[in-house]
Amino acid sequence: MAKKVLIISSSPRKGGNSDLLCDEFMKGALEAGNEVEKIVLKDKTVHPCTGCSVCSMYGKPCPQKDDAAEIVEKMIAADVIVMATPVYFYTMCGQMKIMIDRCCARYTEITNKEFYFIIAAAEDNKAMMERTIDGFRGFLDCLEGPQEKGTVYGIGAYVMGMEPPAMSCFSNRMTDFPASSSRVAATRPAVPAPMSATSTSAVCAVPPLGAVVPRR
Repeated sequence: MAKKVLIISSSPRKGGNSDLLCDEFMKGALEAGNEVEKIVLKDKTVHPCTGCSVCSMYGKPCPQKDDAAEIVEKMIAADVIVMATPVYFYTMCGQMKIMIDRCCARYTEITNKEFYFIIAAAEDNKAMMERTIDGFRGFLDCLEGPQEKGTVYGIGAYVMGMEPPAMSCFSNRMTDFPASSSRVAATRPAVPAPMSATSTSAVCAVPPLGAVVPRR
């Protein structure tokens, strides 16, 4: 059965590595017959939460007039939410964290969703990326009935705008979106060891090109 998929890309740069992986995930999900929308946070106006407590203490809508309410509404309506971020200082970027914080007014309505995570980093040690995923899991811990379905790790991504065919990926258990998994699959060598049959993650290794600049 087709699902409504919402992809939230928080890269501050169009065509950044995590953004490219979003596009490939989107193509695969569309090929599988799903309804897909991609939101690019850099194109939206989303102010930080002010901690005014209007929503939490008085049960009123957030008083800020920006694009956050529309995005949260789409999160509530979606069956699947894909959250993508570049990794800055071993955590999610500020744009994604601000968007998560702005869910405060209606997070109790984001129920029974399937979640996928996409991250891209200059770091080539996958284990170090778990800090970023733990940040996403903290958000899921506040929701009712979330299902973490899979993760794409784009590691060793030193250069902006690496085309997905230049990335090496493994994917297991992302069975709901096999086309998405194959879209971010490798065509170049030098990849990590295959993942176990029980893994819920894909690993992407991007070979460094040119000068090593630790930006995502």
